[in-house]
Amino acid sequence: IPFPGRGGAGAGEADGTLYYLGGYNPTSDAGDGNGSIFAYAGADAGWNRLAEMPLPAGWETSADVGVDGKIYVFGGEGDETDDAGTSIGSGPNSRTAIFDPVGGSWSFGAPMPARREQHRVLRGSDGLFYVIGGQDENGNSLNTVFVYHPTTNSWTTGPSIPVALDDDAGDAGVLGINSFAAAASPDRTVLVVAGGSTDYGNDNPPY
Repeated sequence: IPFPGRGGAGAGEADGTLYYLGGYNPTSDAGDGNGSIFAYAGADAGWNRLAEMPLPAGWETSADVGVDGKIYVFGGEGDETDDAGTSIGSGPNSRTAIFDPVGGSWSFGAPMPARREQHRVLRGSDGLFYVIGGQDENGNSLNTVFVYHPTTNSWTTGPSIPVALDDDAGDAGVLGINSFAAAASPDRTVLVVAGGSTDYGNDNPPY
């Protein structure tokens, strides 16, 4: 791997190529910041560094590939900035960044309804992106699901994460989680969420 060790990076796959982006490396300098993206097309092609993000993705971001073959990156740890790059607050951001592997260029979509980090993103068979759980700028773990519609560049709200049957946390039927595993079935008709924690430091017992 041609870059320093990192944590909290995002990844996506399109047409057999793996895209690895963002992340946090405390030993890297500003020139190797968390806006970088790398592509891996197999042992023969190896790794290639692609166009830097217009704004850093931060770490604890999440991404998936769209039906159009583009990589959609949502949120992440880092200053919230406007489209001009001016900081409007620290912590997780609400950005939607879109990478076109064919043109090698970035663009922005409509921002999420709220800021998120340590969340997960999965595209469903309907072509929509589901931004699941995570944390807000106050460190609260969340049960919300935001749904991004790429064809209209708009957001709606999906069903909340339900409480597990064996959960005794007294959280009134909803479960706020971060740092969990998520995966889609091969046909993307089923999205699975497993495990997770309820605080930023992951000190609480996992689910």
